[in-house]
Amino acid sequence: MISVKFTLFESLHSGEKTKIYVPLMEGEDLDLYEQFVEENKAKFSKEVNNIDERLYAIGNDCGLFEEYFDTKAGKFSENLCTFKDRPYKKLRMFFIEYGTKAMILGGGGHKSTEFRTTQENPHLYDKNRRIGEISIILQKAEKAGHFSVNPDGTLNSTTNFTYNSDDYE
Repeated sequence: MISVKFTLFESLHSGEKTKIYVPLMEGEDLDLYEQFVEENKAKFSKEVNNIDERLYAIGNDCGLFEEYFDTKAGKFSENLCTFKDRPYKKLRMFFIEYGTKAMILGGGGHKSTEFRTTQENPHLYDKNRRIGEISIILQKAEKAGHFSVNPDGTLNSTTNFTYNSDDYE
């Protein structure tokens, strides 16, 4: 298995209603949400703006509720969900859900009508698996006592919010 190392940072979308975090992968300059924006803003600027505005509203105004997203976006036990732009649902962004108080944003992209499922679309499948790996690492870190989510959505970490898959084999 390839080693995965990342650091969690609080997103600018984060607020009192829901804490929103983003992983920055080792060796990369942009976090996963910034990569999502960069990859999609030229072709889907309205949709990216819609997702951006709604994330800010989730963090600061209304919180995270299931009517805003689809659950079961990943493998069993990964807690992955899909956030879509409105009203056209052209873009998919994957994230890890921690109740209504915290979310960790991942990547995503365009869901063309050419593909029925995420698994059939190589680009979306890669983005889904990346945040899925992060979810599994965080679950292992939680079992080891290195990571937890407080009831208010803030995070606890004994590793300075940096996690490495090699530490949890």
